[in-house]
Amino acid sequence: MTLLAVPRRLLPLLAALLVAVPLVLAPSLPASAVVVQGSVTGTVTDSGGNPLSGVYVYFLRNTSGGGISPSGATATDGTGHYVYPLDPADYTVVFDDPSGDHVTQYWDHVQHLADATPVTVTSSHVTSAIDAQLADAGSISGTVTLPATADLNTDDADVDVIDPATGDFAGWTVLDPADETAPGSHAYTYTVTGLPAGDYRVEFAHEDYTATVEAQYYDGHPESAGAGSANLVTLAAAEHATGIDATLHTGGTISGTLVDGNGDPIADCEVAAFNTVDHWASRSATTDASGKFVVGGLTTGKYGVLVGDPYGTGNACATTEYYTRADGDLSESGTGIVALSTAPGTDVALPNPLVYGTPDIANTAAPTVPTTAPVVGTQVTANPGTWNPADATLAYQWKAGGADIAGATHASYVPVAGDVGKRLSVTVTATKPGYGSATATSNLTAPVTGTSQSTAIANTAPPGITGLARVGEQLSAYAGSWYTPTGAPTTSLQWLRNGVPVAGATGATYVLAPVDLGARISLRVTATKDGYPPAQRTSDPSNPVAAGVLTLTDVPRMLGVLKVGKVLSALPAPASPTATSVRFQWLRNGVPIKGLAAKRARYKLVRADRGKHISVRITEVRPGYAPTVSVAKRGGKVR
Repeated sequence: MTLLAVPRRLLPLLAALLVAVPLVLAPSLPASAVVVQGSVTGTVTDSGGNPLSGVYVYFLRNTSGGGISPSGATATDGTGHYVYPLDPADYTVVFDDPSGDHVTQYWDHVQHLADATPVTVTSSHVTSAIDAQLADAGSISGTVTLPATADLNTDDADVDVIDPATGDFAGWTVLDPADETAPGSHAYTYTVTGLPAGDYRVEFAHEDYTATVEAQYYDGHPESAGAGSANLVTLAAAEHATGIDATLHTGGTISGTLVDGNGDPIADCEVAAFNTVDHWASRSATTDASGKFVVGGLTTGKYGVLVGDPYGTGNACATTEYYTRADGDLSESGTGIVALSTAPGTDVALPNPLVYGTPDIANTAAPTVPTTAPVVGTQVTANPGTWNPADATLAYQWKAGGADIAGATHASYVPVAGDVGKRLSVTVTATKPGYGSATATSNLTAPVTGTSQSTAIANTAPPGITGLARVGEQLSAYAGSWYTPTGAPTTSLQWLRNGVPVAGATGATYVLAPVDLGARISLRVTATKDGYPPAQRTSDPSNPVAAGVLTLTDVPRMLGVLKVGKVLSALPAPASPTATSVRFQWLRNGVPIKGLAAKRARYKLVRADRGKHISVRITEVRPGYAPTVSVAKRGGKVR
């Protein structure tokens, strides 16, 4: 079950499209394909028919599955005109004034994405008159007073304007230290622009992430009172509502320590408190070097606790585990979550450390060797058994008569004359950083013989596999060499994942899928011939299958004006194969900017950015593949 949603801020334009709904990046065409583009052109004016320059025009490709793919953007010139080349397809066109002075619009002259009319682009054709007339926008402004202990680098600084009828975000801003009304006052002015006429709910510090203050609805209603308690702000067209103020208070906290299965502290893990029943904002904290954490910003009520990566930001705890037992032993199941009662200004100290992860490697199926009599000069191959975690590194040691055989440290062993009369076995040792090692020993073979006891198919060269053990890559089979005095036998293939047959994988090649990540792949060959019993040999297993590689087919882009108060937008580069999700981190002089506002597709420049270089790090993700990171930037410093 999903307990924590992606933060609900429905940003105007791309932020809404890149964060609030699944991102679908369009697959790139083969290098040999030739696409004859068309283009879209039009003019943007204000309500009086005057041309508007510097308006962003975004083109969102409509995909067959009902998704949308950012395909490009431009800005109007001094006459309000724009033109942009596009591949043939249907597009949603969005017009956005980054100054916030005008209401965002979708073609054809509507304010909501759901009402937009697609624009069809065809080869060698100019689709003209895709115009927009933007209405003057209203605004909501006021002053937010924070406790002295508040942190503007967290969600303490968030101000959100919500359409109560739909729950969608109509606008937002973050408090800027430069807007403090007087030094040491901890009171900050704010303005949310770009608003059409309507009723709005104003929320303060009501975002999923790190915070110290209790969330609040205008006018003075705590989060525990519910969204329905809010006093709505009504705007007429182009009206500017002032005095929408708030005084926020320090929220409750949950504190504790996080350790691994061996009792060692775990740093850089996300611990989150959540309540999905009452739809409260989730709060989180990152563990320090000693594993300690304090989750703040909690309202009056009950919260559950989880450890993992609830916001997809990447940390040391990739798997989600829940607080279900008072002794602190976390569970991967969300059943039976402990409800903790909290209140502003008070701390709930967990009585025992939270224990995350598996303490030791477990051997879930013992190694095995054939029970028949090995023959001198004929290879014997061990099945290593199964291990948890599956990507543990395995080492082998063969034994004859219970004694180690020098140099016999591979999955296969060829008996020598000195082994005759002795029983063989193999000991497998599994290791993985952060886990205790584990060892298991196989069964015994029958005593080794000098010659075959019956007419049989002989394996004169063992089977093997070639290729890179990485998701998305293709492995190729080598069946080995087989011999009988009456001619070569027929061979059949079966690919194995951790020693278990892969359904349908009986061909000469095998393409590694995300399900193979961390597993060892091997090849079992069966040789048959009339008059002989079947013979079977298994290749040495591959290394654990590594994550695949996402290849960017273009470069990422950053759009916008480098000026305080302006909004910058990030456009990720298309990836092959297609990425399924995208994360953003805005950088100031190469250093990550703190706060949730700097982890979205759009970033509003604040006074702290003046004179600095701004860039954005974009991480594209696909199951089974290593994340691909790129950076988009523009020349010059913020004015």
